[in-house]
Amino acid sequence: MPIAEAEVKDKHDKTIQVIVMGHAVDATGTLARNTRLNDVLSESTDIERLERYISGLGGRYIALLRHGAQERLYLDPTGSMGALINRAQGRIASTLHMALTRPTEPSTAYPAELTVSRYAFGHTADKDVFALMPNHYLDLETGQMHRFWPKEQSFTCSSLEELDAGIDRVIARHGEIMHALTAVRGPTILPVTGGQDSRVLMAIAAARNLSPDYVFTHITTKNALADSEVAAQLCEALGWERDVLDVMHWDSPLALPPRRVYRYLREAALARGNVNFTYPTKSPEHTIPRREMTATQALPDGGVVLRGHVTDISKAVLWRKLGAMAFIRHGAAGITDEIGTQLLYHDRPELGLFPWPQKHFAAWRATLPDGARDRTLDFMGLELYRNYSLGASFYGFVKNFYVAPGCDREIITLLASAPPAMRYRLQYNQRLIARAAPALRDIPYTRALDNQMLAKNPPFSKSLNAYGLA
Repeated sequence: MPIAEAEVKDKHDKTIQVIVMGHAVDATGTLARNTRLNDVLSESTDIERLERYISGLGGRYIALLRHGAQERLYLDPTGSMGALINRAQGRIASTLHMALTRPTEPSTAYPAELTVSRYAFGHTADKDVFALMPNHYLDLETGQMHRFWPKEQSFTCSSLEELDAGIDRVIARHGEIMHALTAVRGPTILPVTGGQDSRVLMAIAAARNLSPDYVFTHITTKNALADSEVAAQLCEALGWERDVLDVMHWDSPLALPPRRVYRYLREAALARGNVNFTYPTKSPEHTIPRREMTATQALPDGGVVLRGHVTDISKAVLWRKLGAMAFIRHGAAGITDEIGTQLLYHDRPELGLFPWPQKHFAAWRATLPDGARDRTLDFMGLELYRNYSLGASFYGFVKNFYVAPGCDREIITLLASAPPAMRYRLQYNQRLIARAAPALRDIPYTRALDNQMLAKNPPFSKSLNAYGLA
């Protein structure tokens, strides 16, 4: 992982320092490396301007800003490079085990019944360790977090022209980030499936004349066979070469010895801060993760794996049917705290009916500026969900550096501004693909539900009034 830094003294002999860990691409499409950071500091040392520079970075990173006596830590827009603080020790770390110098001690502040689904609202499996929240900086002196984004911008779209201009900018900004990442040591790697997310990244890459160094599909289950067939059609349409990593059978030449796979699983669990890891056996429930780890280990060493997480805001993925239907019927007023918490604990939605999470959800929601509250569920995904998923899980992949090119505040603003119902019905993705790489638009998806959704949609022109775009 690269670390870039620059330091100057201002006219009052105050030390100004910026450090960026990870892969970050600034608003000019330039990687935040030493030379670039020195240029930024030479232009101005104003703290608000430097914060705007950090806010404009896309990729997977953590940034530190020292401005005299002020010292701040910033996460990327979704916390995909997670960080935690042990408030008892003032210790900041990437994962739970690194934040502790003792065995974990459960928190009594987070209801035990909620842990069967997930942790949220900053809580973790230890009473002293708290997860940092994206779009808030951590004051290193006080240990407190303060929101710095979003400001008072609007997250709405009022015309078809505005929507299409936004789509074109989403394509262009993705292209800037993906192009900058080609300068990173090692290959750029893109997993391709028959789903929505990788197809969007493929379309964007094609529109910007970018081609990953290594394109592949995993075959880990019978369903993945159908995925691979669709992926083959997509790659053929773009003229891309693709590798197929078939590890369905343990006699596959790609299969690693079970002992090596077990070790990798254990190491990945530790890296992710998993406190309940058990040593896998050869029982069926462990077959799929063993296959997935085998396939992951088969990738070329080093380089960057591009993922469609975050870009999937384009399909309102965390709104799910419950949130999308509530918004369609009642607008933003339909997204109550009860619905928000049910979606946060989506695998156990009954947990969202408890008073405790609803109280904390309401308190978090109150920190959003007025212009962002119409998109509460998008911000829930960024600040209460992804930092517990991507932020932790990406640390388990140590052979390659995983990055979502859509992890960028400009892209997020444009995606979240599109009408939620349009996104949920997959019409936004279809319009983006049609503008970026029309050859991919009509190739069926692996998921039958996606194909059924698209078949049921009325013509886009007839939906404009409902979306407020006419």
